[in-house]
This record gives sequence, C-alpha cells and structure tokens, in this order.
Amino acid sequence: MSNLKLAIVGNCTYNALVDTQACVHWCCMPRFDGDPVFCTMLRKEKDLGFFDVLLDDFLVSEQKYVKNSAILSTTLLNKTGDAVEIVDFAPRFKKFGRFFLPNMFIRKLVPVKGLPRIRIRLRPTFGYGWGTPEKTRGSNHIRYLLPTFTLRLTTNAPVSYIDDETAFLLEEPIYLILMPDESLMSSPAEVGEEFYRKTLDSWTDWSQQLSIPYEWQDAVLRSSITVKLCAFEETGAIMAAATTSIPTGTDNNTTSDYRYCWIRDACNSVRTLNSLSATQTMESYIRYIQNITSMDAEHGGMLAPVYGIALEHRLVQRDIDRLPGYRGKGPVRIGNQDWQKVDHGVFGQVVLAVSHVFFDRRVSRPGDISMFNRLELLGERALAFYDKPDHLTFPWADPEKRVHVYSAAMCWAACDRLATIAGLLQLPDRCRFWRTSADSIRASVLEGGWNAESKFLSRAFNEGVSDVTALLLPEIGFLPHNHEYFLSTLAHIENTYLRDGFIVPDPVKSPDTGSIVATFWYIDAVRGVGRAAEARKLFDHVLEHGTELGLFSENISISTHELWGNFPCTASGFHLIKCAATLSQPWHEVV
Repeated sequence: MSNLKLAIVGNCTYNALVDTQACVHWCCMPRFDGDPVFCTMLRKEKDLGFFDVLLDDFLVSEQKYVKNSAILSTTLLNKTGDAVEIVDFAPRFKKFGRFFLPNMFIRKLVPVKGLPRIRIRLRPTFGYGWGTPEKTRGSNHIRYLLPTFTLRLTTNAPVSYIDDETAFLLEEPIYLILMPDESLMSSPAEVGEEFYRKTLDSWTDWSQQLSIPYEWQDAVLRSSITVKLCAFEETGAIMAAATTSIPTGTDNNTTSDYRYCWIRDACNSVRTLNSLSATQTMESYIRYIQNITSMDAEHGGMLAPVYGIALEHRLVQRDIDRLPGYRGKGPVRIGNQDWQKVDHGVFGQVVLAVSHVFFDRRVSRPGDISMFNRLELLGERALAFYDKPDHLTFPWADPEKRVHVYSAAMCWAACDRLATIAGLLQLPDRCRFWRTSADSIRASVLEGGWNAESKFLSRAFNEGVSDVTALLLPEIGFLPHNHEYFLSTLAHIENTYLRDGFIVPDPVKSPDTGSIVATFWYIDAVRGVGRAAEARKLFDHVLEHGTELGLFSENISISTHELWGNFPCTASGFHLIKCAATLSQPWHEVV
C-alpha cells in the first residue's frame, strides 16, 4: 500500500480502513487494539489480509460518506460504462436501551449501471499477518477458523464464487455480512437493510445534537464522527489513532503503536467534546480518566503517560518482524514504550480534564468534595515534581529527561484549577493554598524557562533550546496571548519552525516532516494574538491537504504533501474542530 487515502468505518468497538477502490486494508477485532484480521497496509504484497471487490476493466472510482454518518459508499466504474456501488458500515444503534455494537462488517454490492462483472476476494489473517485460517463452507456461509475466534461470512451471493474468487455478473444487490461465528436470524438482505437504516438513523441523531460553527461545517462534522469512531464505547477511552507503525515521515522511520490513550491529549479532548455538546462522549472519557487516577496507588502514586483502552498499564513494546511495514518502512510494533516514561505534565492534564464535572450542570455525576480530595493528591504530586526532570512524550521530543517548561506549566495548571474548584466548593483555606502554590510554580517557570539572551521560552529550565509546545501555554491559561514572553516566543517559532504553512517541530533531524497537530496549535496562537485573517488563511491551507474525505493523519511531508503517521489521528481531529470553532463567523452574525 502506497498512500493513506483511506476512509474509516466502525462502531466504537472496532474500525476498518478502506481505500478508494473499496479494499479493506486494516481491521482489528474484536476491539481497536486486537490482532488485525486485515493488514495489507503493513505487508509487502497484497496476498493476504484484505477484503476487496474487483470490477472487470476497472477505470475509476468515486467515494463518499452517506451524509452525517460513518457509512461509506464507493462506486467503481469500468471502461465500458458498467458500475457497482459498494456500501460499507458497522452496525451501531440502540437496542434494549443500550447501544448494539457487534463485531459485524456489512458490505452491500449494488449494480448501478450496466451489468458489472466482479470478483470478491476475502482473505483474513491472524497473528499479525502470520497465518492463513482454515475454511469450512455451509450453504450460505463460509467460516474462517482463527486461533482465538471464528469469523463467518454470511451472504446471498453464490458461496462458491466467493470461496473460489470466481468472477461473476452482478445482476441484483448482494449482501456480505462478516461477523463472529453466529447464525443470522433473518436473511442477509433483511438484516443488511434493517441494520443500515437503524445505523444511519443513529449517526444522524448523534450528528444533529452537535454544536458546530457556522463555517467549515463539513470538516467539523467529519472530524467529529472520526473522533467518535476512535472512542471505545465500553470504557470511554479515546485512542490516538486506529493504526500502528505508520512512519512519522519520509525523513524519519520512527514507528509507534497508537491504538492507546495518551494522557497528554486529555484536556484538549474534553474541552473540544464540551464545545461540540458531545456530552455523553465527554463524560464517558472523563470516567475513563477518573478510573486511571484510582489506579495510581498501585504504581507508586504516579501516573503513566499512556494507558490501554481498557486501563491496561503495561504496554510492553515488541517488534513484529514478519510484517515489513508501511511502504517497507518498519519495524511494525505492538505496545508502546511510553508507558515506562515519566511525564509530570499528566497531573495537570488529568485535573484540567476532570475539572469540567465541577462546573458543567449537564453531567450525570457532578464533582463533589470526595472527587476534589482525590484530585488534590495529583496536585500534591504536581507541586512536588514540577521542577524535577521528566520526559516529553510528543513524537518529536528528545528522549532525555529535563525539567521541561511545558510539563512544569501543566503542573501549574493542576494547582491553578484546584484553587478554582476549592473556591467553588467554598473551601477558602484550600483555595488559598493552591493559589499560592500555583503562583510559586508560575514564578519559577518564568524565571527558569525564559531565555533572556534569545528572547524565547525554552524547552527546559536554564537551556537555550526552544520547543513548539510553548504554543500551548495560552491555551491552559499560563500566559495570555499578549504577554511579551509569548509574543517573542511566537516570533521565534515562526522564524525557526514554520515551513510552507506547516510547523516542523524538528527542523534539524526531520526537516520534511510537518506536524498537523502542532500546526493547529500555531493557527490558534496566531488567532489569539489578533491575526485572525492570517489564521483563517493558514487553516484553509491545512484543510486542503487532508484526504478527499476530510481525514488527517499525524504528519505531512513538506515536499510532497503526503500524509504520514498513524491514521486517522484523533489529536488532529480535535484541534481542527477547535480551530474551526474559534475562527468561524458567529451564527448570530449570519442568521
């Protein structure tokens, strides 16, 4: 596979990535971080681990999402004018008062013009591309015997044609329902149509409840649905991306498994979900974060930078040598070594994220004194460790431990928000304590982090190296946008890291790798200092470089504008939504 022009289909339990010709290249089951049953995006050859439909004399394809949904429509056209539409979706709807989210991938094939001759190829795998499952056949199904579970394809198409990959004329709609080894209670056509209708209604209802800006509505809606697809319904966790081991750039073969939840994204995730009025998703995510804080006593009172989607703490990293990787750029990795790192910024991220439940009247479980007491434990650690060396866990970060300015500022944010919450709860002594603590940390950070000679806020205390994480300081309230330190730092970042409208976080080691996430940080900073017209232009420039369906990965090549990094990247989606909301013309000025 040579590009990331992919669509995502899923139901908040599993996801599938589908290319522009309706080939499923990636799909992990039974959940996001499972063994992929389709994985050709990381294989050298397309011989195993995919699900596609081939049209004789294929010429061109057209692809779109059904409006305001995660249902994908791909139309294949051939040289003689025949055409077939392939509709892909994962069922998601309310049943018995709760969401029905089966490990079921439904594919509907419809002849839309002429008499298309097609070939269906279904070749699942297991063991991260290692094995080919045995097959057994029934009258209307094929069973694929994987080591941990069995997949069953039930269809109204001739089973022999699928089993033998025989080309045949598509004269009427056929349904391909791939799921665990269970019998359908109705015909494939009845199940497919019923589940399609209910899934479309479910996504439409969810989208209609969102609060979106007047401008860039399509981009915001698509990013919102994509982020939602990366939220694990069972626990509330939001993974960083759906894939593992897509290299970060053309000039950097760094690969990581992103199918986990990084605490560094917690604050922005909650704020963005709140601004969208996606209250239930926000509250589920906050509960996931609260569960993490309840585990800290098991691990020496410290929080890890990253956790599994079901609260797994040990994410031991190992390489899968049998998969060569995306474009042959390995290694392919399972697990992530970030769980072993020390990131003091997580204390502030958690406090900022959870603080919403003290102020938002919509949540079902509002914050109380007991929750405040648990957050104070994090505040105490922030106060104790803000000036101690830690790691930055952003992809471009140097692996060495330092007293990072960003981490220290996040520790300040923990104390600052605890003071605010204490005031709300009418605890004047605790309010004074945390306000004094926050003021002390802030003074220390400004003294140790400001490089008076070069006029910028440094990456770490008492050093002369900068870092683009300084762009986030106004977002957490540490400095106002008009503060002289921030204005000077912003000018330095523009001169040092801005290339062709994108932020390049490591211009020495990776000069061709632009960070889409950091570019959205920059756009928000430009808006904040009063350069709104420039920020809008930069924002439109970034939107032009997503996929045709409006999805983004983590990075972009400055020279070729190809997307790189794990896909789709939820941090890119969250920051896109935020930028659109702050840059858009207000509704009341239009209608």
